Amino acid sequence: LGLGGSEKLIVEAAVALKAKGHDVKIYTSHYDSKHCFEKTKDLDVQVAGDFLPRSLFGQFHIVFALIRAIWLSFYACFHSGAQVYVTDQIAVYNICLRMLCSQPIVFYCHFPDQLLTQRRSVFKYLYRLPFDCLEELGTGLADSVLVNSKFTASVFRETFRWLGNTRLDVVYPAIGMPSKESIQKRSRDGPC
Repeated sequence: LGLGGSEKLIVEAAVALKAKGHDVKIYTSHYDSKHCFEKTKDLDVQVAGDFLPRSLFGQFHIVFALIRAIWLSFYACFHSGAQVYVTDQIAVYNICLRMLCSQPIVFYCHFPDQLLTQRRSVFKYLYRLPFDCLEELGTGLADSVLVNSKFTASVFRETFRWLGNTRLDVVYPAIGMPSKESIQKRSRDGPC
C-alpha cells in the first residue's frame, strides 16, 4: 500500500465508507507506515504475504505479484468476515475469492495490466499470454467492474473482447477538497 493513484483511490473509498459507519479493512501484501498516505494510519490495514519476494534476481515480477495476490486472497477470505470485497489492480484476486468465498466482488480496473508491458519478442509474448488470459478471466469474475474514466472503459472494451457484455460503471477518482471550515477561514482572513 504505497503512494500511487490506485492506492489513493482505495484509501479514499475506505475513509468514506468508514465515515458512513461501515467496518472497513484494507488487505495488502505490503504496508510501510513511514511511506503511506496519512489517512491509512486511521484505518485497519492488514498485511499478509510481505515475506514473499517481489521478484527473482529482478525478473519474473508478474509471477511473484500473482503469488503474493493468491496468498493475500486466501488470507483475506479466511480472516476478514467481509460482506463485500473491493479489489483493484490484480484480477487474480477475483479468481481466488470467487473459488473460496461467496461474497460479491467489486473490481476497480485502473487500466488493463497487459497493456503496460511491451512484447518485443515471441518469448515475451508467450510468457505474458497466460497472465493476460488470467487477467481477463479474473476481471470477468467480478460482480461489478468499475473504471476510472470513459477512456478506460473504451480501452477495456478493446482489450477484453470476451467481456463485451460486461457492464462498466465509471467512478472518477476523488480529488482532495478543502473542508468547509478551511474555506470559511480563508474567506475571513482575506486573500493571500
